[in-house]
Amino acid sequence: MALRNSELSGPSSLQKMYGLYERDGVAAIAREAVSYALFKNRLAGRIHHPADKLLHSYRHYRYPSKYSDANPYKIIYVPPEEIEYKLRLDDPNREVGYFDWWGERNRVYDGEWDRHRTSFSEFHSTLYDCFEAHFLDGVPWADTAFIQGVLEEVESGNPTWHTSTSRQDVFDRCGELDGIWNSITTEGYRRQAAVSTALDWRKDYSEVMVSIGRDGEYLQNAEGKHRLIMARLAGIDEIPVRVIVRHREWQQLRDEIRNNERTDPPQHPDLEDLSGTA
Repeated sequence: MALRNSELSGPSSLQKMYGLYERDGVAAIAREAVSYALFKNRLAGRIHHPADKLLHSYRHYRYPSKYSDANPYKIIYVPPEEIEYKLRLDDPNREVGYFDWWGERNRVYDGEWDRHRTSFSEFHSTLYDCFEAHFLDGVPWADTAFIQGVLEEVESGNPTWHTSTSRQDVFDRCGELDGIWNSITTEGYRRQAAVSTALDWRKDYSEVMVSIGRDGEYLQNAEGKHRLIMARLAGIDEIPVRVIVRHREWQQLRDEIRNNERTDPPQHPDLEDLSGTA
């Protein structure tokens, strides 16, 4: 059952900044200082969160066809097995086939984008098989086809899998996943705000990310695929999910329910924040 609910060792901050200066110069120091001021301290996060909700309320009021009325930080709880699809945007103007959860949160888009999808389990079949073999059958990481492929890439000089560049990076990542699995199976599936040790406070909001198509179907974006697979394998009955983009037809349904124009609203987690659907 999902539970609804630092400091890092290594070089000092001054040593890191000096190394950055030596490598990339004064401009890099300035960028890092801005990044720290905006994203890498908790005070900035506490200021940003309510201000951002007000901003999105204004955006919906000003541009109701472009921004949803929903709280951009709203969490909905979804059975992992119901996230059947992965978004695969076919857009030549995009470098990647998914939405940017930070830059496009709460957007409403029309068109055929929600039809550009593929089976989540089939798309990630090699990773899924790796996790199943390791976590359920006890196969060592190094004996799985996925990790063997990752090791071949890094040994050829190609950064891959969370920008791993060495065997040590790969197995450090495997150790992190072991820790996540142990936490899920012993303590339940918890929100990122409860478990994240990242300095960047935006990671507190980086749950499994989905967009919602015109018929209410969930389309997994890019973030959270490892946790989604583990939740499925662990038999978790529901997980916290954050919505990035909604199809315009789905948003129109939200608008009708909010305006009491629908007497028979469907049952759906994304509609529970509207009057009469909880």
